[in-house]
Amino acid sequence: MELRFENRYVANQQMISEFVRKVLCRNTTIISIILAILAEAMAYFTFTHQQIFYTVVFAVLGLALLIMAIMLCPVMIKKYMKAANTPYGRNKQTIVRFYDYSFDMQDGSFSMDFDYRKVYRIYDLQYSYVLMFTKGNGVMLKKDGFTLGTFDAFTAFIKERCNRAVLPK
Repeated sequence: MELRFENRYVANQQMISEFVRKVLCRNTTIISIILAILAEAMAYFTFTHQQIFYTVVFAVLGLALLIMAIMLCPVMIKKYMKAANTPYGRNKQTIVRFYDYSFDMQDGSFSMDFDYRKVYRIYDLQYSYVLMFTKGNGVMLKKDGFTLGTFDAFTAFIKERCNRAVLPK
């Protein structure tokens, strides 16, 4: 098992914020906004038909969905930043090593091995590159954090290894 690439980083606010906004909260925010617009449209429709009770119900529902869409990302960013800045996690370096048939991640005292076939989606963000296993779990890499290999060589390597994954455009 030859080590092909190694990525080392300490998660910062930019990386976490971008990950939460563009990966974790994206679909929920979009759906919440669409449902809020539909609820407000229904509130208007029921208002024009003089059904005040339903008007109030839809208006409150639309407002609640809109508040949720606005507040979800900041709350999650705060939660992830708090987890990254605990006494045990402060300035904790994450090391991700890529081999021919698998890769591993070491995050403080936590260590885990992964199979390339389990990666279902890859996100190429401004500050990081994310390999997702489920909708909420993935491995984040810092683009300029490669200590072995280069980012450009890595992207070609990972696209070849994760041939089942939805790749970035």
